[in-house]
Amino acid sequence: MKLISLENINKTYSGKTVIQDISLDILKHQSMVFMGTNGAGKSTLLKIITGLLLPSSGRVIKHCKPLHIGYVPERFPNLLRFTPLEYLNYMGRIQGIPVMELEKRIPILLDRLALSHAKDKRIDTFSKGMVQKIGIIQSILRKPDLLILDEPLSGLDIHTQSELVHIMTEFKDEGITIILTYHESDILLKIAERIVILGEGQIKGDYHVKDMDKPHMVIETSGIAEQIIHTFNGILRVSKNGETLQAHALQEKSDNILLEILNKGGKIHSVGVHDPLNQLIMENYVNN
Repeated sequence: MKLISLENINKTYSGKTVIQDISLDILKHQSMVFMGTNGAGKSTLLKIITGLLLPSSGRVIKHCKPLHIGYVPERFPNLLRFTPLEYLNYMGRIQGIPVMELEKRIPILLDRLALSHAKDKRIDTFSKGMVQKIGIIQSILRKPDLLILDEPLSGLDIHTQSELVHIMTEFKDEGITIILTYHESDILLKIAERIVILGEGQIKGDYHVKDMDKPHMVIETSGIAEQIIHTFNGILRVSKNGETLQAHALQEKSDNILLEILNKGGKIHSVGVHDPLNQLIMENYVNN
């Protein structure tokens, strides 16, 4: 079911086109990642989806009304003289969230993102990562229908990244539509169902993660029959490559498979990792 549709969206600043004829359906309950280099149009497109920017031409159609959108910009104002408690309570009241609900939810979210110790300190004294966490918390004070995050993990330590990924995974499991910009393949696999690649303000690719191979080992071998390789535990498939065979195997079973091949008199020519998602990321950045 469609949540939002973009129809022939264009955006021009001072005669320069930054978004060019983009049409895209954002589906309900789907998690989507926008990828692209700086200047590809990711942030501009996110702002158009939220309604913070109007397109120069084209239409944004919201199929569900009312539609509550949570938004985390790439850069959050870090000179706020509020404390987290003051700021989050203020933002919650603007959103119409009852005071009693805020009194329960804010401490839970501060603790979840390891900010309880700083709840009474001024935000303008915070590090970049801490400020980013405050921006994330304000976007989820109320459970959104659509959660949009522009580089949400930038500046965060590994522990907090894991916590945020866990939170986003929970929202995803609850049916919330998520759109974010990010580029690390291990994180994307935990969150993304769909990857849209942007370049020069246009959609260069639109992929569904479920249709892509999971990361696995590729073992190039010879001197052993294909039928024998198929009997090894952890083999996904075997393909011919000239005079050699390529055995695609689960990463956790690859050591045992290598020993099995050698024990059966086979030769190992090469061993590598096949990671289609990471390859897609690298190709995107090289091409753009």
